[in-house]
Amino acid sequence: MIYYILIFIGITMIVIAKLFMKDQSNHLTNSVLLDEVKQTVEDFSTELDEENNKIMDRIIAMSTSTQDQYSQLTKRVEQLEIQIINLEKNRLKVKQVSHENMENDTLKENEDVLKINERYNELMKLHQDGKSVQYISNKTGINKGEVQLIINLAKQEGKSRAEA
Repeated sequence: MIYYILIFIGITMIVIAKLFMKDQSNHLTNSVLLDEVKQTVEDFSTELDEENNKIMDRIIAMSTSTQDQYSQLTKRVEQLEIQIINLEKNRLKVKQVSHENMENDTLKENEDVLKINERYNELMKLHQDGKSVQYISNKTGINKGEVQLIINLAKQEGKSRAEA
């Protein structure tokens, strides 16, 4: 029976030795894995820092560009305000001069505008003779719609002159 006890103790020691060796190899494997994870995290952190620096550089460049544009636009607004003031001054001067000359201009315009009857003398004679719009159009070479329009305008002009 002692023989069986020695065999049992031997087997137990072998099993314990294998388990102990396995724990150390797991410990070494865990240590290597932990080192790899640490290195990966450090690399990722470095990449993030580089990307953040690039983004900050872009933001600074955009900010500078925006400030330059703002100052240019501010100068442009100031120039436009000065131009508006000058235009208003000129407008007031022109308004005063134009008010004085308005009566003279309207008189000249009225003299320059001919009556419709005078401008389209042949057309109006044909109409007064009772000729049709088609006949007048063929005779004068003026479009039929235009002939009708001229006749209607002449009638309106006659009414407005009669009222005045």
